Amino acid sequence: MHDTIDVNDVISNIKIFSLLSDPGKQSGISAFTKYYYELVQILKDHINFRIEFRVARGWAGKLANTSYRLGFLGIMARNEADVGASGIFNRLNRFSDFDIIHQGWKFETAFIYRAYASELSFQIKGDNFLIPLKRDVWLAIIWLFAVISLVYWLLSNVNLKLQLKNNKQLLDARCLQHVQTELTQEEHKRTFGEYTNDYYSSDLRDTLPVSNIFLIIIAAICQQSIISLSRSSAIRILYFVIFINTLLIYNYYTSSVVSGLLSSSLQGPANIDEIITSSLKVSFEDIGYYKVLFKESNSPVVARLIHKKLLSSRKYYDLPVFTNIKTALPFIKDGSYAFHCEVVDAFAEIAKNFEAKELCSLRVIKGLMEMELMNGIVHKNSQYTEIFRFTMHWAREIGLVGRILNNRQPKRLICQSVYFVFPVNLSNMPGLYFILLGTILSLLTSLFEIVYHFYSIQK
Repeated sequence: MHDTIDVNDVISNIKIFSLLSDPGKQSGISAFTKYYYELVQILKDHINFRIEFRVARGWAGKLANTSYRLGFLGIMARNEADVGASGIFNRLNRFSDFDIIHQGWKFETAFIYRAYASELSFQIKGDNFLIPLKRDVWLAIIWLFAVISLVYWLLSNVNLKLQLKNNKQLLDARCLQHVQTELTQEEHKRTFGEYTNDYYSSDLRDTLPVSNIFLIIIAAICQQSIISLSRSSAIRILYFVIFINTLLIYNYYTSSVVSGLLSSSLQGPANIDEIITSSLKVSFEDIGYYKVLFKESNSPVVARLIHKKLLSSRKYYDLPVFTNIKTALPFIKDGSYAFHCEVVDAFAEIAKNFEAKELCSLRVIKGLMEMELMNGIVHKNSQYTEIFRFTMHWAREIGLVGRILNNRQPKRLICQSVYFVFPVNLSNMPGLYFILLGTILSLLTSLFEIVYHFYSIQK
């Protein structure tokens, strides 16, 4: 693979053969150039001639205020080469200088970018149930319910202590009543033992193991009731807070999933004007025809693109204005760049580097350059025009041209079924703060119950 091609170094036929016959992508060599090179190989094998290459330093252009053509078109117009090993665009001022021997390659370029936001996540597998809520939300929920479990355990113990004190007072009062009825000592012991066993057995039945406390909290989170309900107002408030909070969490969770299923995929700029006004940075494949486009085009869209996107300064870590598709792929992946190139080159590299779910967020925006069939050419009124045309017709009829097109123009990979989910973050969930307020209210209620209990005893 060649990352860069030095034209001054490409002077031998062997090196040119090596570059153009390589099925992979080389920086600086367009996809249609390799296609037309393969057609020249068909001509060579069918007609039996030898090839010597002449390397042009540009695609097209004219000297200032003259009709003298430069680059590849100039070489062909002056009959300095017999057949072009690349294609040219259809322009009215070119038909007088060239004969067309083949039209087959559909030149198609586009901006390719990923409609992706840093807060966006997407789900393909149904078992990935954590996606609707962000990680910090899940951690906050776990932490809050752990605190609630601790508070519940504390309130249960406090409530149990208060019940024991109440039972003891009631037991003392009833024993005193029996003493006042002048029961015998034996009857007094028997009665005292019965009341003691009854009340303490009742208290032990009300006592919950620590493991059961977690089960009760989990039951409340799952909105399931429990058999016994505490008489403590503080614990009842805690139950109420858990039920309301889990209802809110379920609302956020299901809304996130359902909205993802019902909504369309994340959109993005849909045309060239929207790309110009978007926050996307742009870069172009390092191919000569872009430089010709920027230099010679009179389109107002191209002028706005140059002014807003290309003339602004770039940081050292940014992509340059002209680069290659392999360098641009990581920037396309993170959603910060729109890269303009031939779509067939992009699809081949994207298929190697993108995951199936990432393909669904790719956007292809055409319109900067016209989509058209390119021409294979010879010099006007060339002695080879008819025989080359006949050979190209023959190659098309027997399927050679179609096979080359299938190999050189890979189809865009189809996006698999996927829906987008916007994870809920902490700032979107005020319900989590409600549970803190509810827990504080529950503790204050428990404190009030303790104060009220001791006040009742003293009274």
